[in-house]
Amino acid sequence: MEIENGIEGVKETGEKLSQVTCRKCGFGPYTPSPGFDFYRDSDDSDTGLCETCIIQEAMAESSKEPVEVSEQRRKVLCMGDGKEGVCRFLVFGGKFECAKGSKLESSILAKKDIMNAQGDNCSGPPCFLRGC
Repeated sequence: MEIENGIEGVKETGEKLSQVTCRKCGFGPYTPSPGFDFYRDSDDSDTGLCETCIIQEAMAESSKEPVEVSEQRRKVLCMGDGKEGVCRFLVFGGKFECAKGSKLESSILAKKDIMNAQGDNCSGPPCFLRGC
């Protein structure tokens, strides 16, 4: 977001920023402001998330628990040959669970290069679709 004279939403040239629309909830078009910001997908993009959606996304990710995985699903989908075949999101905390899309996902992704399990075998809960 560009700022001129302490006013967010105005380019240095004095030209107003373009209208934007949230790609998630469809809110818009609107001009981002200090009261209702916009998080662009890239610096030169008019697509992104409105402030409400970015907050909801952050809160949902931080509270979502891993989902239990049945023995059959684990054998067919989560386990594979060698470390490339075993899903990195398969965790064990008293029972086998899928951590994809949960509050643990960001920690797993941050350590993916040093983990033994290297697979990313499906879309995760609730559908567990292969090849996503």
